[in-house]
Amino acid sequence: MEKEKQSPVEILYANSIKQREKEKREQEEKNKLLGLLGDRLTPAQKLYSTVDELRQKLGAIGDFKRNYHDIKEANTKLSDKYFHAKANCQAAQRGQAGADIARGLSDLRENTDLIKNQYKKKKDGTKMKPSEIIEDYRDDHYANLYGRLQGLQNPNTDCRILVDKYRPKGLNKKY
Repeated sequence: MEKEKQSPVEILYANSIKQREKEKREQEEKNKLLGLLGDRLTPAQKLYSTVDELRQKLGAIGDFKRNYHDIKEANTKLSDKYFHAKANCQAAQRGQAGADIARGLSDLRENTDLIKNQYKKKKDGTKMKPSEIIEDYRDDHYANLYGRLQGLQNPNTDCRILVDKYRPKGLNKKY
């Protein structure tokens, strides 16, 4: 029996799950080590972990806010997927806590858009067809996931380069 080919979205999703499982195993190992060290950790070391996670989360929120302002300022047609992928990439480069915030913000946005697009009219005055709504939703999720995975896998590379495949023609180079 021939194995069914996976779509790029399915491959990215599978890789994302593998990445999360790997990170979960690594965190479990860290937790075991911390449990073995017990009281040997100083309060400062315990606090550092919490502060670092908070820094990642706040930084990720800042990444999304900056990209939101950039997309409005750029006012370039078809640039939404680029800015969404870039925000996800930048947030994920901060660490797993940043990637988690990115996933939450992106899912919230896409789920809201899914509902809005059922009632929103296109420029020609017609409503989006259900197939168009689903396609837009799927494509946006793919761009977000792509950005997060690029950020996690390439923490020291400029996200503008990593998500360049979504850059629309005519977008100012400063973005």
